[in-house]
Amino acid sequence: MTRSWLSSGRDYAHAVRDRAGTVPTLIVLWRLIQWRTCILLGLHPVIRAHGASRLRMFPARGDHGIAKGVFLLRDGYEPSVRSVIDAILRPGDTAMDIGANMGLWTLRMAERVGQSGRVIAFEPGPRTQDRLRDNIALSRVSVVEVHGVALGAAAGELVLHTPADSGSASLGMLEEPAHAQRVRVETLDAVWRAAGSPRVRLVKMDVEGAEPMVLAGATDFFTASRPVVCCEINPEALARLGFAPKDVYQFFRAHSYCSMIWNKTERRLVPHPYDPGEQAVEDVVFMPHESSPTMPGALP
Repeated sequence: MTRSWLSSGRDYAHAVRDRAGTVPTLIVLWRLIQWRTCILLGLHPVIRAHGASRLRMFPARGDHGIAKGVFLLRDGYEPSVRSVIDAILRPGDTAMDIGANMGLWTLRMAERVGQSGRVIAFEPGPRTQDRLRDNIALSRVSVVEVHGVALGAAAGELVLHTPADSGSASLGMLEEPAHAQRVRVETLDAVWRAAGSPRVRLVKMDVEGAEPMVLAGATDFFTASRPVVCCEINPEALARLGFAPKDVYQFFRAHSYCSMIWNKTERRLVPHPYDPGEQAVEDVVFMPHESSPTMPGALP
C-alpha cells in the first residue's frame, strides 16, 4: 500500500513538475506528503504563494485539481501566466482577473500594481468566491474588488456546474458529478462602464470554455481599453459550450491583436500561429498590434 501510494505520488509529482518546469521533484514530493498529512489530520494550512500573498488551502482526499497543483507548485505554478503578469503590470496599473478562483493570480496582480493600482476580480461560484475573499483578507490586500458574477454575452442568469474540484466549475455540462446552481451574469462592457471605464493594462481570463461568451459582451471594452490578454485555450471545455478555439482567435484578430505563447525552452513569448488542429490546453497571450514590445519576443 505504501509503495503503491509513493509510486503514484512520484508520478503525480513528475506530472506537476513538468507543468511548472521550475520546481524540483523532491520539493514537490515533500509537499505531496504534507498534503496527505493535512488530509489525514483535517488541517487547512495557509501557504505563502508568492511575495506577501497567502492562500488558505483545503486538502481533500482524491483531489487532483487546481488547489492541489497550487499547493505543490506555488510560485512555480503556470509560469507562462506568472511571467506575463510580472512583465506587463506596473505600480498604478489596473488589471482584471476573469475566473479568479481562489485568488492565486488576483493576489500576484495586486502585488504588481501596488497601493496605487487596482485589480477587478470575477468569480461566480459562491464557495470559491468565499475562499477568494478569505485569501484577499489573509494577504491584507486593499486594492482588489470582487464581483461575484459570471461574465457573458448578455445580463441574466446561467447554471454553473461545480464539481468536487470547485476550481473547475463550468457553465457547460461536466461528465463528472457536479452541483448545479444558478448564478448572475453581467456583460464585461456593463461592469467596466460602472467601474468608471478605467484603462485596463492586463486581463487574465480562464473561464473553462466560456471565453467566447465573455468576449461577446466585451466589444466596447476591448475597442477602448486595448489590454494585453492572457487567455487559457481549452478545446475540450470550449466544446462543452458549443465553441472551438477559432472563436477566441477570430475575436482577437478582428480587434487587431496578435497571438503569442510562452516558450518553455527559451523562457520568453514567441509568435503563436493558430493551428485549427491543435487540441492541447495552452495559455495564449493576445497583444494589441500597436503595443510596444514589453516582453522579450513580443510582436509590435
